[in-house]
Amino acid sequence: MLNHQDFIKKEFSTRVVGKWILAGEHTVLRGGKAVALPYDKSSLELRFKPNAHFEELKIYPIEAAEYVMTLIEKLRKEFSFELKLSGQLIIDNQIPIRSGLGSSAALCVSLVKWFSTLKNNFSEDELIKVAIKLEDLFHGKSSGLDVSVVFFEKPLLFSKEGYQFLPQLENKSNFRFHHTGEYSSTKDCIEDVNQFTEKNPKASKELDKQMATAVDIITQGLSEGLNKKKIVEGINLAQNCFESWQLVSSRAKKMIKKLKEDGALAVKMTGAGKGGYLVSFWDN
Repeated sequence: MLNHQDFIKKEFSTRVVGKWILAGEHTVLRGGKAVALPYDKSSLELRFKPNAHFEELKIYPIEAAEYVMTLIEKLRKEFSFELKLSGQLIIDNQIPIRSGLGSSAALCVSLVKWFSTLKNNFSEDELIKVAIKLEDLFHGKSSGLDVSVVFFEKPLLFSKEGYQFLPQLENKSNFRFHHTGEYSSTKDCIEDVNQFTEKNPKASKELDKQMATAVDIITQGLSEGLNKKKIVEGINLAQNCFESWQLVSSRAKKMIKKLKEDGALAVKMTGAGKGGYLVSFWDN
């Protein structure tokens, strides 16, 4: 554990990966379960280099400075930190933003891991709760799913009531990722689903049940060493929910059709929808 004076003088670095969701998007905000996994093909690295000669904390890239300072001010309150930070805070983010791979969660987790060196009496769950408070600034109301997967870097079956670890994927090559070339806001997609729910309460309940079934089937499929039949069934059910919520763009639909023509067994949006990445499942 560092005291506050040592904290501002000590170099720090951490690297965290992104995340992707197999099923449970949106319904997890209403108490449902979701299956999510770490996305280790890209990562975010945070480095702090103290320099007492600097008048203030310089954040790079510059275009991220305002957002990051807002997060740091919230962290100051959570960790009762009053001393002035001076030096360089460098954020090297290789996780595509607005694409459903958890770039905002990665930033929040990396900042929390930095500040957590002030105290060693925080549990992992307490640190995750702080990171969730930070992510609220991005999503309006974070479910905690993205933050939890990024924090542990393990597959999770997650709900607001808790989480359990799932088996690691032995063969990741069955899953492939494809950017739609479009970008979307998680907050906007959540609002679209909320409006759908208000206008179609009966249909919304049925979709929530359908997504819950998709999560259960996929969880079974992963637990059985990647049971392909169950994975395909679960992905198709989850994607049907996205289509009913009208979160699949015409461009994404064309890509899905082409991927299936090329041999993909199933394809779905991963993340909030509309833009970002598709995940496809293949026989090998």
